[in-house]
Amino acid sequence: MGKKIITLFNKQDAPGACVLRDFKSDYTLKVSAKTGEGLADLNDLLEKLLAEEQIYVERLSLIRKQEKSS
Repeated sequence: MGKKIITLFNKQDAPGACVLRDFKSDYTLKVSAKTGEGLADLNDLLEKLLAEEQIYVERLSLIRKQEKSS
């Protein structure tokens, strides 16, 4: 089994964001780093792929959204 390819299209919260597709990837996800849209889907996909490949994750570091300074 080869490596899985995941393509992320960012800025999907922007007005007029177009529908994109990467035909070479196994999975295509639309995300917005600004709003967090699609990040739960990415997390679910990674969890699924790791379980399928029986990959053990020893440590997981979560990235938290930082508050903007005034």
